[in-house]
Amino acid sequence: MYGDKSLTPAETMRLAVLGALTEGEVSYADLATGVRHFVERMVGPSLELLGSSLEVLRLEGLIEAADGRSGDQVPMRLTPAGRDTFEKLMLATLRAPMNDIQRLVLALKLRFLDQLSPEDRADQIDLLLELTETELARLEDLRRTGAGGMFADWLDQEVAHTGKRRAWLQTCLERAEADV
Repeated sequence: MYGDKSLTPAETMRLAVLGALTEGEVSYADLATGVRHFVERMVGPSLELLGSSLEVLRLEGLIEAADGRSGDQVPMRLTPAGRDTFEKLMLATLRAPMNDIQRLVLALKLRFLDQLSPEDRADQIDLLLELTETELARLEDLRRTGAGGMFADWLDQEVAHTGKRRAWLQTCLERAEADV
């Protein structure tokens, strides 16, 4: 992790793999294909996000073959250590402003949010809400500089979109807090 407790690109890829396995066993080949597909659709092809091999996660004891065999079609599952690592990665902070990596972390957190305890889920939504409010304040401050033309139009669009995300996250937080 970085000093601010946010995820490095390699840890982001670990979160993608481990999170996928929280949803159930999946073959080695389908796991690799599914993670690559999700990441490429979120941020496009990226050398920075060439994740560590699934074999590394297996050697570290985070994932294992469900039946002890090896091969592309063998079902993989999360180990208890893998579950602990997943939770640690899910509870990491996000950096502002949002870049491609942070957008991917956000998407992964939202995708796997239901795998956390109700308390941790509410905390993560609150973290996302704080990040969104910070981003909105930054955009609104920039908009007040008096910029014109297409840049001003673009800023207005970004402010509106971020405001909608804030409202949605506030609703999500209220629901999550009701579950605690």
